[in-house]
Amino acid sequence: MSFTRAYIEITRRANNNAGFVSKISIDHYSRFERFTMDVRGLRQIVALADIRNYRRAAQRLGVTHSALSLAITKLETHYKVPLFERGKGETLPTAFGRRMVEAARIALEEIERAERDLELMQNMEAGRLVVGVDPTVSVGLLAPTLVELLKTWPKLRFNVVVRNWLTMADDLRSSSIDVFVGMAPERSYSGITCIPLLLKPPIAVCRSDHPLTKEPRVTIQDVAEYPMLGGEAPDWFLGTIQEAYPENFPSLDSLRSIFLTSQDLDLIRSIIPSTNAVALIPTPIAAQGIKSGRLVELTIEGNPFVSGIPGVLATLDARPLPPAAEQLIARISELSPAPPEIDNEDNGEGE
Repeated sequence: MSFTRAYIEITRRANNNAGFVSKISIDHYSRFERFTMDVRGLRQIVALADIRNYRRAAQRLGVTHSALSLAITKLETHYKVPLFERGKGETLPTAFGRRMVEAARIALEEIERAERDLELMQNMEAGRLVVGVDPTVSVGLLAPTLVELLKTWPKLRFNVVVRNWLTMADDLRSSSIDVFVGMAPERSYSGITCIPLLLKPPIAVCRSDHPLTKEPRVTIQDVAEYPMLGGEAPDWFLGTIQEAYPENFPSLDSLRSIFLTSQDLDLIRSIIPSTNAVALIPTPIAAQGIKSGRLVELTIEGNPFVSGIPGVLATLDARPLPPAAEQLIARISELSPAPPEIDNEDNGEGE
């Protein structure tokens, strides 16, 4: 029995008025049935294009060889063009087929994203939340937040992917991530809401027997004599350093020449004990090294980041927030409130 006929039968039994079924209901579920068949067809042509063999493609799809062959034939009949041609040892898409496969991949990706959104929107423990996080805040801010969420909702599923302000807008718009947490971007983006945060400032560290540890006071001129390491940072971050020490860094380029960056903060931490480099990294990243005595925190005169650095918690306006994302935002906002000088309503609405 088809989906449509089954629905009609159920409706007849439930209806006391002579088994009346409206044409609207029949048409609606007929469209649903066609949609289900269309999605199945999309998956079939993509699988055949990827595997290039009817038998193996059918095995992946969980259908018989003849069922897949018949489905492809029906699609070719519908479009009145050949979509695949059998060659020696493999089946390849025709020019028409390649175009259909390209469109099918895009459609299936959108359907999968929509299905994931629906799951996420149902309740806290359904679906999977994808969080894009800047490495500078992953340990100190995001980790304790996720631990707290998991204590309350132990079945919550999430992925954490390394991202930064450069890819934030594209990642949100493509649904690669549901929410971004990290350093503030260089500018605002249309259609993206950025809730301002005040992130804990990075600290300057070096190996325990570094020459700078013997100085009674450490100036930026002293530090500039050695390589400087840090996570990737936007220009406003480097610009803040340059403005704080204009005599030492007359331009951003002069600062970039000695400031080496990497998204892998663990790599930076492992380099410090074996070199004369000075690193500017988050406290949680350096904490274990400081505790073991391998690293020492330096107090640099005129440090412009004593009170913290601007960060954001960004979401896409056009996409409804799932309950898990709302809880994540609420917890992070509690741990890292917005700087008083930043207006929440205006941030992130320009282009």
